[in-house]
Amino acid sequence: MTLRDLLNKCSYKKTFNAIYKVYLKGKRSQDDIIKIDSAYCSFFENLKKLPKSKPSVDKIYVTGASDSEQIIDVCFFDKNKDELFLLDFIDWGDIIDLEIYKTFQSSDEECLAHILHEITSWGFDKETFKKQKKLLRDYIDEGNR
Repeated sequence: MTLRDLLNKCSYKKTFNAIYKVYLKGKRSQDDIIKIDSAYCSFFENLKKLPKSKPSVDKIYVTGASDSEQIIDVCFFDKNKDELFLLDFIDWGDIIDLEIYKTFQSSDEECLAHILHEITSWGFDKETFKKQKKLLRDYIDEGNR
């Protein structure tokens, strides 16, 4: 199943409930949660509208990061290099049609919640995403001088 398939299969409400349960409950105010819910809802719908991406052998890899499956890691799996990379700065249009490889038992909504949380680490829109990506590149470049 691809990320696009998962988005189309899952209910937004159930997906956000999973995000809330794992990432927000007890950590954010009610006002913040309402704003975050609205941002995720728009993001969820916008992802479904992305144009079809070119076929790829790469995958979105979702796994328990420790012996306890309470910590979930979401990565980009480069099949040709046989390596895992951070997913948070990969353009959403490049991952929308990637297959998802999951190594633990969870509902589709829970899996999608982890993916959405990971790919929105730096923002919910292209402009914020690009700005954060540039800031990180500038910071890295400055450190390499």
